Amino acid sequence: MRYIVNEVELSCFQLIKSVLDELYNTLPSSNDEKDKVIRSRLETLRDEYKELVNGMVPNYNDLYTSFAYLYRYVTAHTNIIYTNYGCTGIRFAI
Repeated sequence: MRYIVNEVELSCFQLIKSVLDELYNTLPSSNDEKDKVIRSRLETLRDEYKELVNGMVPNYNDLYTSFAYLYRYVTAHTNIIYTNYGCTGIRFAI
């Protein structure tokens, strides 16, 4: 999967990385503290996702959880689509 951003072609992973980089820079705290909170949110999401079948709905409202979600799940889903469905050559202008 490839996307056009400002006339530059990016893979889906490069696009997600650019979003994550930008989001990371907006998070408050030092990098060490950011990383600690993100790791915690990753664990929370993992535990909450186990409860989706029971009606649990994760809350993505805080930026740290949003970052964790993008980092873990969006990249994983993209890889599944890319690997299993061969979605190369798709372009998306932003």
